[in-house]
Amino acid sequence: MFSLITDTWQVWQEAHPVALDLLLFSVVALAGIGIGRISIFGVRPGIVGVLFAGLIVSHFGFRPDYHVAHFIKEFGLILFVFSLGLQMGAGFFASLRKEGLKLNLYAAAIIGLGACFS
Repeated sequence: MFSLITDTWQVWQEAHPVALDLLLFSVVALAGIGIGRISIFGVRPGIVGVLFAGLIVSHFGFRPDYHVAHFIKEFGLILFVFSLGLQMGAGFFASLRKEGLKLNLYAAAIIGLGACFS
């Protein structure tokens, strides 16, 4: 039964590689969220469930194309930085106005000392 699933997957992978890889990432994320909600001895794995789901799926030989995986990594990083900027933006600029010159001088001093001692 499992060989039928993997054979079908490989045939579909050759026909529609990008769509199937995005489906694989989506299914792993959804399964991981489900795993993260399961309580084991009063402890929930949370977002780590996505990691477990990815490990389980990759154990059975489902591997995405390198280029699609690279795109997903870059896109995820972009979304992460964007959401961090939305959350922390106002506080960042307020602290930059308040102590920006001092913090930038500290950073320049650290870089200068690092350049002197290397």
